[in-house]
Amino acid sequence: MILDKLDGKKSGFTRKDEHPDFPLRGIVACGDCGKPMTGGWTTKPNSRYAYYRCQTKGCPFSGKSVPRKKIEEDMCDLLERVTPSKQLLKVAEAMIGDVIEVQEAETLQAARSASKEMEKLEASISALVDRIATTSNANLIEAYERRLIELEGQKPFLAERIAVLKTREGQRSESIELAMGLLANPCDIYKKGNHKVKRLVAKLTFEGPVEYSKDGGYRTPKLSLPFKALSEKSAPLCEMVPPHGLEPRTY
Repeated sequence: MILDKLDGKKSGFTRKDEHPDFPLRGIVACGDCGKPMTGGWTTKPNSRYAYYRCQTKGCPFSGKSVPRKKIEEDMCDLLERVTPSKQLLKVAEAMIGDVIEVQEAETLQAARSASKEMEKLEASISALVDRIATTSNANLIEAYERRLIELEGQKPFLAERIAVLKTREGQRSESIELAMGLLANPCDIYKKGNHKVKRLVAKLTFEGPVEYSKDGGYRTPKLSLPFKALSEKSAPLCEMVPPHGLEPRTY
């Protein structure tokens, strides 16, 4: 199934709220009732119109539609507004870079230790094989063979550990680059991406559905943790410690 997805083949299951024509269906919510809006097409003589609409019974906005172009362009404007400032991004990138550097060093050290352990294991196996070849005592041969089986059984687990550690080398840095790219340019990624990318950007940026009012546009959304931490409201948390320290001044 995974290979099929990589090859671009369609799977047998598709979410009902996912459609290439309406990437924000299920993500944008009605500003009056808070329920997710649906998307669809309406046909008029010689033309078709795409729209988003609330279909919740009893909602004042029920049955009223908003042009798809309007909602999706407003989404890009909203993404622009929640994009962290360059100053905050630099602070975050520096802090994350320090953490990644430490983690990469720990991974490298663990990989080296595992490789040395494998070398010792191979040496022990080789020594046992030599002993078996030069020993005529049946009891010793049997003991050596049992120990050889034990050591051989450890090799696959150790080899897997080494492979995992080597795979991790550099992955964290690549992941951070992707994350920082999203934090710095969510609107740009949203505009250039297909419907799946658009949905992913919205879900990674906001915590839950984003309410939309026909008159006022998008309401203040709940941001996901990374965007919330780097919002202007959190800016004081990233400022330098004043000369007098964190405690209140004493006179």
